[in-house]
Amino acid sequence: MFSLELWWCYMSYSIADQLRKRLKEKNLSIREAERQADLKMNAVRNIIRGVVKQPTAHTLKMVANVLNCSVDDLLQTDDPTDFSPVHKKDTGLSLPLKDYDLLERSVHTVIHMAKKRECELSIGQALNLIRSIYSYSSKKPQKTIEMDFVEWLFEGALNSEKD
Repeated sequence: MFSLELWWCYMSYSIADQLRKRLKEKNLSIREAERQADLKMNAVRNIIRGVVKQPTAHTLKMVANVLNCSVDDLLQTDDPTDFSPVHKKDTGLSLPLKDYDLLERSVHTVIHMAKKRECELSIGQALNLIRSIYSYSSKKPQKTIEMDFVEWLFEGALNSEKD
């Protein structure tokens, strides 16, 4: 079983790998990505170097937008043989449920946002939103749900529905 500290160590390594790979694919420098994302100097560089091990939802969201990917994409590993708690094709549904309170708050958050936005979600969309909120929030030291991250997830879910 992995400890939370080992999990974050792995995740920060995975995020750094994804950032390097996606920056290279877009032929974008770290500084240019930070500028386009309207982030402070060294925000992305510190994630890549491992100085920042738990980037905020806002930072990940802004960088993902510049790199034309999702936050989930930045949290994935490319090597399916890698001995890690997350694999690229893993839905996150097989991971052990350890925090029932956080799961309950994630469910309530999705219900609240769907009602507030007066939108219809499929069960699959709702479960994906709950999984993403739970997964991201469980990695935070205080197990908090960041509403800017939730808003961003809903935007993505609703925009993909229109496509």
